[in-house]
Amino acid sequence: MSDFLSFDFKNTDEVTRFLASDNEVITDIKSHYKVTRFEHAKSVATLCFEVAPLYKLDRNKMFFIGLLHDIYKMYDEELQLSIAKKNKYFIPFLPSFSYHAFASAEFVKERYTDDEEMYDAISFHATGRKEMTDSMKLLYIADKSEPTREFATEKVRHALFKDLHEAFILQLKEQRDYFSSNKINYTSNLYSYQMFEYYKGEINNVKD
Repeated sequence: MSDFLSFDFKNTDEVTRFLASDNEVITDIKSHYKVTRFEHAKSVATLCFEVAPLYKLDRNKMFFIGLLHDIYKMYDEELQLSIAKKNKYFIPFLPSFSYHAFASAEFVKERYTDDEEMYDAISFHATGRKEMTDSMKLLYIADKSEPTREFATEKVRHALFKDLHEAFILQLKEQRDYFSSNKINYTSNLYSYQMFEYYKGEINNVKD
């Protein structure tokens, strides 16, 4: 497999052409996605590419982080767990919805690249963690606010193009409010608990 971090897309038109091409990299990536999930991954990747330069992030790397973040999601839960356990961040009692994130990061490392920034961002896109880096924040937000997501709000999308951290805190507040109103225990795992505790003061200061 060629080094996809060597790609240098100049604009979204080039990204769009690449996504529609029969390039060996995109063909291989697509083979691990169901059609609807790949549409989501493309949308996340494109949003990451567009936003990354605003925060001095490598837009080509962020594009592939977005494109690969769910690459192990179509596999069954048992297989996800077996791969996720190889991830250096995997800990006991994590919820099953997070298995694919840790498995995807491990799969990307084994098959494509051992880039640490990619590994970390993909690992924590489902649970989050305390002290999120900018690349983690961008993927976390893009995954939940890309245009095909019906539950995403324009408020978060708008904030994303102005202030990454502000958009991240707003995303957390909207998640907390939704989970609380639906009586969902959103801090049932250690990583999410630590994230919401770490940013609690800022979340509480967000004005409705």
